[in-house]
Amino acid sequence: FPSALQYGLTVVAVAAQSTFVAKYATDGTQLSQEERLMDTVSISGQICHSVCPDGQGGGYAWISHPALNNIFEVYVFHFDSEGHNTISAPTGLIASQPDGQNFHSIPFAAFHPGSHDLLVTFVEVDALSQTRNGFRVNRITPDGTKLWGDGGIAVIPMTDEEDLSVPYIDAFPDGTGASIAYKLNDKSVVAFGIDANGTVTWHTTLSTPADDYNISMCDATSGYHNGQTILAWQGSRNNTLGLYGQNLHQDGTLGPSSESSVEDAENSVLTIYQSSDCIHIVGSDIQQVELVNMA
Repeated sequence: FPSALQYGLTVVAVAAQSTFVAKYATDGTQLSQEERLMDTVSISGQICHSVCPDGQGGGYAWISHPALNNIFEVYVFHFDSEGHNTISAPTGLIASQPDGQNFHSIPFAAFHPGSHDLLVTFVEVDALSQTRNGFRVNRITPDGTKLWGDGGIAVIPMTDEEDLSVPYIDAFPDGTGASIAYKLNDKSVVAFGIDANGTVTWHTTLSTPADDYNISMCDATSGYHNGQTILAWQGSRNNTLGLYGQNLHQDGTLGPSSESSVEDAENSVLTIYQSSDCIHIVGSDIQQVELVNMA
């Protein structure tokens, strides 16, 4: 509002906003009318949402905002292949349990390839001092059932000793769990793995912390392909700004892996790759595997 600012007035824009979804072809042709995904809410500022596919032609959307009850919460939506909302909550399913004492925000999510559920992780911050923070994660079905409890699982309990960034979650392609990577105290990038029940199974450090090393972002992952994901971040070492990256495997080991592809008699592609001391073979309807020592 430039005219108001000219007179030294402070103006807060409160807008009625909603979220819609529509179906499009790969060439950009719109195939369906817009369907309301979220009912209208009034909020100061804009509602920013993120989406991911569900592996069945539909997808999930998630939003963090304080529009309802003036408490920051994470809201989840799901729509089917025709764009129809499958979760009955008109303003979204709350991924956590509102308690009035803590804010839940900065979410990131990925779909579980085996069940097509959503794995959503988010930051929990105490509302009073806003210095204690931790991570929670929940698993949500397309119909809105929260499989890991109403409040999810605290994979990193709240503490005032660490400064945590956005948690970036990538689901394992075989459906056995996921990894969560984040920036810690602006000095290092770390990650941990969870199994299909949300239990933490390993921790690893992707970058070595140092006094002269400052990380300003960690917000790019490739997702898991051939058993590994690649994470990238921006950092400054010895007063030189650079882009850094690291390969992360499902078991928490680091570094690139060798991989090759072969075809069986049915011409279905199997992917073979080696990670640490294990050889992984990914394919469908595998009847028999024979290992031959080439030596």
